[in-house]
Amino acid sequence: MTIQLHHKKMIHIIAPTSMEHHLKKTIRGAGAYGFTYYTVKGEGESGMQTGHLAGDSSTLFIVVTYEEKCSVLLDKLKTLKDRGHHITVFVSDTEVMDSAKF
Repeated sequence: MTIQLHHKKMIHIIAPTSMEHHLKKTIRGAGAYGFTYYTVKGEGESGMQTGHLAGDSSTLFIVVTYEEKCSVLLDKLKTLKDRGHHITVFVSDTEVMDSAKF
């Protein structure tokens, strides 16, 4: 049995939890309506993010979408970064079984 897979882009966005609402609007504004997000802990150039306080909590968004929508979203995220928002973005190629979902 052969399973047909469909090429998409997967975008991981790590940002302060205080930006959660704004990022949801940004993602939807780029035309990507489905995403997963959750609170994460980590350590990097800005120090440890433990999640114990609102100011040191981060949220990870995972968005899977078409390449065209990915480009629009990346432009919007770059604008946020240029305005001084502390966000980290990773983009990778991925394949999905159900193309209509995205």
